[in-house]
Amino acid sequence: NQFEGAFEFGSDATIVTDLQEYYDDLKSYDNKKFRFEETREVYELLCSWFEEVMEKGYREIVVQVW
Repeated sequence: NQFEGAFEFGSDATIVTDLQEYYDDLKSYDNKKFRFEETREVYELLCSWFEEVMEKGYREIVVQVW
C-alpha cells in the first residue's frame, strides 16, 4: 500500500528479518475494504506466505518487487 521498505517498487532485494512485525502490519488491514478484488487476493496470499514461513521457522525472507 505504501510502497516502503521491502515492498518499495523497483528496489533491490531486501532481507526481512522482522517477520512477525511485517505480518502484524499486514493483519491490521484485515477488516479494510479494498477498491479492487485483486487487491484482496494479493493481500490474502501475502498473509498466507508470511504465516507459512513463520510456521516453518524461517528467520528471514528475501523480498523484491518488480
